[in-house]
Amino acid sequence: MISAACPPFSPSNDLKSAVPRFLILALLLLLDLGCNSKPYDIAPVSGVITLDSKPLAGAIINTQPIATENSSSPGPGSFAKTDEFGKYSLELVNPAVPGAVVGPHRVTIRIPERLSETDNLVYNKPTAPLPVEALDGSLQVEVVPEGVANANFDLTSGNTSAKR
Repeated sequence: MISAACPPFSPSNDLKSAVPRFLILALLLLLDLGCNSKPYDIAPVSGVITLDSKPLAGAIINTQPIATENSSSPGPGSFAKTDEFGKYSLELVNPAVPGAVVGPHRVTIRIPERLSETDNLVYNKPTAPLPVEALDGSLQVEVVPEGVANANFDLTSGNTSAKR
């Protein structure tokens, strides 16, 4: 009869092999926690865009966080398309989640020719051009931790000042 012999229990040997395993496990856990943490705070942002007091349907709004003294890499931008009533809700570019990074943002607003190559819907372009500030990034919005439900932009054609 063949019997398998187990090595005798030795606290010092078991402890020596357990310490490296524990350290490796702890390191993996820390790496996993670091990869799953959000590098920026995100808050919901929505509003209405009007041009000459009329809803601006089909407009594309882009926001880009502005670097500050505390953050030279403020995070990804956000975007949205207005509906027929000029309403929009921002979504992060990457990762694609609703909202925008908390902090100050530059804003641009434009009207596309088409929504996409496969989309035949062409919105009625406004008869008056958008003001320069809607295109050049001089508009701004401050995203607060609680979110912004009234990030409205009241644009006036041929004018260089929009209410915000």
